[in-house]
Amino acid sequence: DAERSDGEQRDFFNLSFFRHHIESLAELMLSKFDFFQNFSEEKVLSPQNKR
Repeated sequence: DAERSDGEQRDFFNLSFFRHHIESLAELMLSKFDFFQNFSEEKVLSPQNKR
């Protein structure tokens, strides 16, 4: 019984860690995509406004 619960706990930990990793990776990709989108939009909309 103890061994089985320990294994289940380990699987749950791996799963949550994997999900957290995927979520942070997705957030990073989304933020990069937003940044590039805003960057290109800014360049297209106002090419004369150089900071």
